[in-house]
Amino acid sequence: MRKIKAIALAGAAFLATSLPLSAGAGSDFKIPVGTRVYLCDFKVGARDKTTPEKALVMIDKAGKITAYDGLMGYAGLGPQPATAMVDNDRRVTWGWTVPGGKDELNQFTPGLEVRLTLQKADNSALITVVPLGYMKKSARGSCESGIIRK
Repeated sequence: MRKIKAIALAGAAFLATSLPLSAGAGSDFKIPVGTRVYLCDFKVGARDKTTPEKALVMIDKAGKITAYDGLMGYAGLGPQPATAMVDNDRRVTWGWTVPGGKDELNQFTPGLEVRLTLQKADNSALITVVPLGYMKKSARGSCESGIIRK
């Protein structure tokens, strides 16, 4: 029970510290009670700027899946809708899109397709980021999960 509470708190802290401080863009986002939270950490190379070091996947009681990662925080976005692309006895793969736009220098940045695969046996994870029109990047890591109780 203590571990689940710590995971939920860590997930909420990651979300709260990563969301933009301005109003809108998800800055008032709350994780509902009963939501299953997966907080994943990835080993990302120092020069890799397109693969997030952390990702948060949230599944509410109704089955709605929402994801948040550092790329969304950098882009000033809130959590985005996600889908379960594969869910079997061995693994689950979630997918979401980080929309493209213009950066602070008014340069176009492409949208990103993100896939996170969690191996159910050992909680190992693989995240793959595909900038639309470019080569994909991947990183390995692990996830912890818990359910928000308060």
